[in-house]
Amino acid sequence: LRHTATPHISNHLTFFIMHHIALFPEKYWPRGISLNELVICEGQKMAKSRGNVIPLVDIAKKYSADLFRLYVASSADLDGVVDWREVEVARLERSLLSFMRICLDATKIEEADTSVIEKPAVRWFLSVFYRHLENAKTLLENFKIRDYITSMYYEIINYIDKIKKRIGEHDALKAVRLILKDWIIALSPVIPHIAEEIWSRINRDPLKWSINLERWPETRKEFINERLEALEDILGNLISLGRELKRLLKSPVSSALIVVAAEWKFEVLDLLREKFLKGGTRDLKQMLGQVREKESLRKHIEQVAEILKKVFEGKIKVPEVELTQRDVYEYLQQNREHIARELDVASVEIIIEETATPDIRDRAQRSLPDRPIIVFA
Repeated sequence: LRHTATPHISNHLTFFIMHHIALFPEKYWPRGISLNELVICEGQKMAKSRGNVIPLVDIAKKYSADLFRLYVASSADLDGVVDWREVEVARLERSLLSFMRICLDATKIEEADTSVIEKPAVRWFLSVFYRHLENAKTLLENFKIRDYITSMYYEIINYIDKIKKRIGEHDALKAVRLILKDWIIALSPVIPHIAEEIWSRINRDPLKWSINLERWPETRKEFINERLEALEDILGNLISLGRELKRLLKSPVSSALIVVAAEWKFEVLDLLREKFLKGGTRDLKQMLGQVREKESLRKHIEQVAEILKKVFEGKIKVPEVELTQRDVYEYLQQNREHIARELDVASVEIIIEETATPDIRDRAQRSLPDRPIIVFA
């Protein structure tokens, strides 16, 4: 595979193909050519006359090879124009230095320290990391370089920042240490020099003197937990909703009451998951007929019809993972302090819709299995 830029099509690449055909048997002909668009600088085409050309020989001295590779590869896909902007390069440099500090601090922790795995936030982190790792190989194989970097670099760093808030910096570094080897190998194609430096601090195999001798890491499926990821999504969306509501409220608040949807609503979505997502009926009347067969749902038929209608209209998404009311209630209870901290309130109370008092019952009825409601006071 030869990789170059689109301006070379009319000259270099044409002769490249013709020369191979003229000189070599077919088995040696080029098997593929990949192309990228041009690199421009501060919104303008690079030209010596403009004085905005950056010679590659100066890149390593001024920026570092890894920073250059990361910026160019993350700024656009192969079919997009890369715009070199000094402000954005400086921003990425700060991010890369922060990434290095995280990794170097994590190398100081014993690899065998698995005590943090008991923490739900760490189990969630391991789950999303290995889900991203599983997808990253596919992205690379399909030349989705920008998406690969977004997934394995930016999003993993965001997840680390997230668990720091939950469990503190030291335990977060313990979690990073658990995935550090796999993370560094996965990022080595784009930041090879930094990856090699970090690798040299954690490698214990004298025969593997370079990270380049390592295979692409295996996805540790035992860590992938769809249920935990779904619960964490509910928690994250709840906090985002709470912040938005607080912003809209004009009066100060000191407490938050969170209402988890009634159990029958979970039952409705379980039925929909079975019949709707798995290629079953998409007929509203037929679905209502199946609902009427369930005694526990029959008395809520009007509300069920409204939920079904919104699902069929695409206004309500049927969760792909089965969760119970107890799952959601207990997970939110475990994270009450975190919710209070994020929403900046003195206290947080979690209840289920069935126990809502008359003054909030109307609002409580708007709750859904993946969308608890918040009442501030």
